[in-house]
Amino acid sequence: MVKTITDSRDPIIQVLINSQTVVVPTEYNRLEYMIVSGGGGGGNGNGGGGGAGGFRIGSGLPVTPNQSLFITVGAGGSGAVSGSETGSNGGGSSITNVDNFGSSPLNFRHIGTNGGGGGGGGFNGPGQPHGYGRAGGSGGGDGTNENPNFGRSITLTTANGHGGNITGETTPDTDVGALKQGRDGGKAVGSGGANGGGGGGGAVQDGGDGLASPARGGNGGNGIAATISGRSLFYSGGGGGGTANATDTPGGFGGGGNGGGSGSPKAGISGNIATGGGAGGGSPGSSSSGGIGGSGVVVLKFTKV
Repeated sequence: MVKTITDSRDPIIQVLINSQTVVVPTEYNRLEYMIVSGGGGGGNGNGGGGGAGGFRIGSGLPVTPNQSLFITVGAGGSGAVSGSETGSNGGGSSITNVDNFGSSPLNFRHIGTNGGGGGGGGFNGPGQPHGYGRAGGSGGGDGTNENPNFGRSITLTTANGHGGNITGETTPDTDVGALKQGRDGGKAVGSGGANGGGGGGGAVQDGGDGLASPARGGNGGNGIAATISGRSLFYSGGGGGGTANATDTPGGFGGGGNGGGSGSPKAGISGNIATGGGAGGGSPGSSSSGGIGGSGVVVLKFTKV
């Protein structure tokens, strides 16, 4: 699906929520873009929240009229449904130069971000890998505190297939660094049902750590606002960690789903579609599944120079 927006100053804006080929409009030679990948799925059984889909935004990228660009829009990661498992990572989103792959006058081959990391599963003892939050665009929250936090945000490099720093890109957060696409997931506390999973990382904020007393999941990290579509909207919020507390754990601004509370065993809330929001982790109990990550979105704004 393509939603095309025009305004009186001549830009053409396309909001893409499905993968497809886009042709640069005639007479347009510069591209402003925003790339948001799918959010990570939540862990279950007091699980960690899913990390937000990776976020990057830039402007002034040279393009050629009638040039073909292939747009990939990542799906949200699936939530863990049984056995204290870890949620799946979200799918990556990207823009690929099709016709003149890597040649002049375009100064890019492929620009993309990683899907959000899945949230770790709960109820695991020391050394149980499925308790870890997964690395991703933003990292997933952990499902147990006996393990170090592995839910890290992946740095953008040419080696990981998504391209390094592109001329004209802006940094989502001044202390993240030019090649970062998100933040790390939070740590959990305890390996039993009385505690809380870590929150998934968001575009500009690490996921919160779980608390033991009172029992509480970590909040999802906040995402970032962008106006490229013509409206100010938030993207790439992390999912909240599952909790033994009766109150759900908030997800981050930008589509992050709430972590399930244990008033009655509850599944984590899914991330919002077309935001890259991470999903919430499930509450204690192996039947309390993690939510599904929010799908990604790519916005293209063509201008003339």
